[in-house]
Amino acid sequence: MVVYRICKKEEIEHIFNDKNFKNVGKSFEINKNTNTHLYTADKKYIHFFKDKDSIFYLDTCADMYICTYCIPDSLLESHYGVGFYLDRTDFRTLEKVSEYAIENEFINFNQLLKIERIKEYIDIEDYIYYDITSKIETIYLSNEIVNKLSSKVDFNKILNLHHILMDSDIAASINSNLNFLIELIPEIKNMIGFEHNHPHHHLDVWNHTLYALSLSETNFDIRLSLLLHDIGKPFSYQEGEVRHFHNHPYVSATMTKTILTRLGFINEYINKICYLIKKHDTPITKKDIENNIDLEYMRYKIQECDALAHHPEKLEKRKKYLESTKKLILKNKL
Repeated sequence: MVVYRICKKEEIEHIFNDKNFKNVGKSFEINKNTNTHLYTADKKYIHFFKDKDSIFYLDTCADMYICTYCIPDSLLESHYGVGFYLDRTDFRTLEKVSEYAIENEFINFNQLLKIERIKEYIDIEDYIYYDITSKIETIYLSNEIVNKLSSKVDFNKILNLHHILMDSDIAASINSNLNFLIELIPEIKNMIGFEHNHPHHHLDVWNHTLYALSLSETNFDIRLSLLLHDIGKPFSYQEGEVRHFHNHPYVSATMTKTILTRLGFINEYINKICYLIKKHDTPITKKDIENNIDLEYMRYKIQECDALAHHPEKLEKRKKYLESTKKLILKNKL
């Protein structure tokens, strides 16, 4: 989940100097008048907020920084609490604000996605009534995902998608965030429970997709392609003694173009993912490899995960193809 933190320049310097958080955060005592957290005396804690709005309950003076993090849901849930802050519209009352108090040992640099500097003081009227964009400048963005996005995009939703797909236990990550994924990509819902009714498949379309993803390396492009590679099957099947899905790679690629355009990815990136999906059932040739070995290696890894997620008794022919294709790729790498 994407969460937010506001901090001073000293904290930013600590983070970038040694890429760890041992000097970030501070110790707290349990105080039921200010929060509901159960602090441990000998540990340092870092506070994060669920909503970006919440940081404006704090002192947002110039030269402070808004940091965007992506932290596992399980870690956030186990450190959830409520802080009591003065309501900035009425200083006579306290406002309950959802927050997470996490020991600094659980936070790392890879979770840091974005840093923005507040150039001018932002008061409550500025925040409620005016555009504060001019008062904030971005000084750091994680390049893993940002360079694939257009300027017109819901950045936080894409960061959540990135976090889900890059989890070490991707199947569990997807299942625990399925409602979010369906909201983001409603087309996924059609795969759930849609049967292959084919002897080469022992799982429905959705569980086949999850199994293929579970076999993949931690690469966003590969995993996004695998997530969507069969999304067209419910719209491209032919009934008979067994179901067939002729032309489903093309239908899946067409749907993927619509999905990724809607999400705000740039055209160059969309074309790359659509190519990988459209060609995921097409044998890789020597000419393909010579034209772009890196792209075709990625296609091979997608084909490998897809093939091995078929019925275990129907893998012999697929394994022979994978073995010969891998040799062809390695030969061209030399």
